[in-house]
Amino acid sequence: MEETEGFEVLLVGGSPQPSAPALVARLAQGAGAVVAVDRGLDWCWAAGVRPTLFCGDADTVSPDALAQARAAGVGGDLHPREKDETDLELAFRQARLLAGAQAPRVTLSCVSGGRPDHALAVFGVLARHVELWPRVVEDGFECRVLGPRGRRSWELPATACGKTFSAIALAPGTELGLEGFAWDYERTELGMLDDRGVSNVVRGASARLRCHGGCVAAFLFA
Repeated sequence: MEETEGFEVLLVGGSPQPSAPALVARLAQGAGAVVAVDRGLDWCWAAGVRPTLFCGDADTVSPDALAQARAAGVGGDLHPREKDETDLELAFRQARLLAGAQAPRVTLSCVSGGRPDHALAVFGVLARHVELWPRVVEDGFECRVLGPRGRRSWELPATACGKTFSAIALAPGTELGLEGFAWDYERTELGMLDDRGVSNVVRGASARLRCHGGCVAAFLFA
């Protein structure tokens, strides 16, 4: 699948350590729709963003944020707390519905802070939806989840030179190629959650990562 323009959906998660309001507002400006995922509704209002939809079981969102959403006419996809899917998984379902016939491109923020088990599960969800070209943008990093079923490569901007970069395999059989880094390789296999891809450094003005197989979370740190 080649990278083309498409309908972008921003998912604002309910992390107890949210991204800066200015970042959430900037990401929302470039999105065709914004889904507030449970406590993510609070982070949307804090950023001055009116979400398209609320999605979740309302176990962390504040009553004031919910009342404000009702008053503003924000649509709701409310679920019981005892359920099989996480709120984020349900939000991906809504992203597909909002995009209609076309597959959306999904950006996420406010999803990585707080409990480590939640953060790890987030990347499991992203790997399942790799065909939607998911990326996480937060204050200290950007992460893109790559794989042959979705976005295969990432051409880093020239401003990335000198920054820390990590690649973590999210599936068995992950094969990567790196060019323009302190440690380059044409094609190598990383085991799932292997630490060999941690703490590389961008050395070139046109660094590039390509995922030949499996699925990888590629992190560029600020």
